[in-house]
Amino acid sequence: MRDIASAIGDLNAPEPRLDDMLTAVAEACLNAIEHGNGERAELPVQVTFLVCDDKYALRVRDCGAGIDAATLRPPAKEENVRTKLGWDNPRGWGMRLMRHCADSIHTGFETDGLFYVELQFARSGLGKGERDE
Repeated sequence: MRDIASAIGDLNAPEPRLDDMLTAVAEACLNAIEHGNGERAELPVQVTFLVCDDKYALRVRDCGAGIDAATLRPPAKEENVRTKLGWDNPRGWGMRLMRHCADSIHTGFETDGLFYVELQFARSGLGKGERDE
């Protein structure tokens, strides 16, 4: 995360964007380690950072079977945090967090077979959580 923060900071990204990017990529990395690679330390998790004229893109790759981000729709009704924390298995917060921070999320497989989650952030404007929607 320090390397990513340094790379983004060198581009003078606005602080709300930097916070959003770091939060989302940290969660994507945790998901890649836990769900994608099954917590197997010998399997790699790779992060690629791409800067375009209009956006930043952070791609996190793992060796897992993947998941289609389009099928992970937010719940129709917001769950009460206390209720969800009381569940035996309070899962599903990671995608919600990534969706809150990133402007768009894309998933797929690269030609080498690695699964990826790509988090995209507009370079202009404020963080998604601070924009009028």
